[in-house]
Amino acid sequence: MDRLSIIRTVRDYLARGDIEGLRRWLDDVEPQLTNAINQARARRERALTRATKPIEDRGRVKCFDEADLYWAFSKQTLRRLGIE
Repeated sequence: MDRLSIIRTVRDYLARGDIEGLRRWLDDVEPQLTNAINQARARRERALTRATKPIEDRGRVKCFDEADLYWAFSKQTLRRLGIE
């Protein structure tokens, strides 16, 4: 289940004014949604860890700071990582 299908389903229920149906549907899909949210958070955390890992710089360990991240990555990537 992707975000777009979730949004469409919620809009459909709200357009019909079927709040009870929406509640039942949410109860049915809650475990799937929770799992998807947790997986997305874990992916973001892994990506952020990889992005900020120290690197070898001619034999010296160089650590990225926040300014390096803003220089090295596009705004879209930073937004996806949850930094900006």
